[in-house]
Amino acid sequence: MALTYTLLGNLPPGLVLDPATGVVSGIVSNTAAGQYTATIRATNPLGFADQLVSWIVRATIAPNPPSGLSAV
Repeated sequence: MALTYTLLGNLPPGLVLDPATGVVSGIVSNTAAGQYTATIRATNPLGFADQLVSWIVRATIAPNPPSGLSAV
């Protein structure tokens, strides 16, 4: 039986859920810092199951500032 996946809630900006595989992928900008919670639902002809998932995105500082700038 084939499963399909749907998202109930919000992923961090830049991430997407593949409805055929349930894989979450992408690149999150450090400007999206915060905590995100969503439910991923797997569905087949017999019903569905939900899984609560959470992400914490932390802002980071680039290790090497662009040329002409200095780290403080």
